[in-house]
Amino acid sequence: MKKRCKSLLIFCLLCHCSIAQKMTAVSKGSGTVELYFKKHGHIYHQTARFPVQTKFTLPLWTPATLIAKRDLRTGVPEDFTNGTRDSLFYYGKQVIGWQAATSTHVIYRDGLYAVFYFDKRDSLFYNFEYRKGFWAGEYPVPNTVKPVLTVQPLAGQPNYIPDSADWHVNDHCFVNYSNQWQLFGIISPNPGVKASGPFNFLGHAMASQLTSKNWKTAPPPFFDSVEEGAVLWAPHVIRSNGFFYMFYCAGGKPEQFAIVVRTSPDLKTWSEKHVLFRDGYQARDPMVLWLSGQKKWVMYYCATQTDSGGHHVVAYRTSHDLVHWSDKKIAYTDIHSGTDYGNTESPFVVKHGKYFYLFTGPRPYDYPTASLPNHLHPGYVGTDVYRSLRFDHFENAGFVTHLPLHAAEVIQDRDRKWYISSAGEIQGGLFITSLIWNDND
Repeated sequence: MKKRCKSLLIFCLLCHCSIAQKMTAVSKGSGTVELYFKKHGHIYHQTARFPVQTKFTLPLWTPATLIAKRDLRTGVPEDFTNGTRDSLFYYGKQVIGWQAATSTHVIYRDGLYAVFYFDKRDSLFYNFEYRKGFWAGEYPVPNTVKPVLTVQPLAGQPNYIPDSADWHVNDHCFVNYSNQWQLFGIISPNPGVKASGPFNFLGHAMASQLTSKNWKTAPPPFFDSVEEGAVLWAPHVIRSNGFFYMFYCAGGKPEQFAIVVRTSPDLKTWSEKHVLFRDGYQARDPMVLWLSGQKKWVMYYCATQTDSGGHHVVAYRTSHDLVHWSDKKIAYTDIHSGTDYGNTESPFVVKHGKYFYLFTGPRPYDYPTASLPNHLHPGYVGTDVYRSLRFDHFENAGFVTHLPLHAAEVIQDRDRKWYISSAGEIQGGLFITSLIWNDND
């Protein structure tokens, strides 16, 4: 990713991209950027708004101070505004302003900079270097000025903290039964905490109100047979025909992870697991949605194009009975390739109005290294949202917003209000906050 971004940056700055022969970006008030570019002989105009939700966690870069702005064509320093009027990037509550132009980049402390560019898919992106030699990952520019959804900032106090000291909740799900909310999810030690494994159970907690600050730990739903090297990850629960179905990743060889299901009439007693299918590389994080128009179920999950790797994707399969599933198809393909961790994890799809919305992350993304593990990467607490008129096809052109959340789950409470959650390693617990739809479509 680093080599790709550097070469792409040089290419873009020297020729402004073969696709976009000319591009200017003029910042207006409230973080709105007007983009003008020439592509395939035509002049295009796009307005992008970067709202307060556009935040980046930069643990290795403090303080975040904008110290210079320079015109690349002349090398002459220019004035800049470090305030809300020309805001583009945010660091915590501190706004880092940027007033951009065709060949202008921003120089931060230690020579950090950012750039707009087109890629081979004709999609508009930006990228920025948060530490010398380290890139945050390509980041799509929203295709709409009006924010189609917003979230309230996370509260200082989490809604749930595991009883075990220095443990955390990761990929999780919520289900309501008999006026009681129940949470199931990955629960494991934070990095650096010594604990014996393997962990053959899922976390479980209960509360009378979804937004309660008093979720209580409950007994594990079941204990799985976890062989050495295998995993027990990412449950998702839905209800159908009087039974609850829990889908989760049972692990095994990374190139053939198993997606399995258990059923229960009451969320207390669970059947033995049944393997639905195997997929790679590290296929996991299943999420199931009912398609009322097609009268069938669709399961989304993260995987790679092939069992041995390839591009990270959001894959999907369909079913009429929740037991027999179709062959693998691809709903979203990311430009990153490889195995192990990727940036299409925790896919969650919601139908709202006429659109389907895909939530996935961590983003922006680059591969973890020994000096920068996954949970410390700037994109770890980051979820991108894409929308589409189709349930089976999402692309970068449909990007609408970025949310500072990890392993996000979208929930509708009994009062029909919408909420979204966030968890993850060393995040201090599981948080639930309000989600507001503004699409009106």
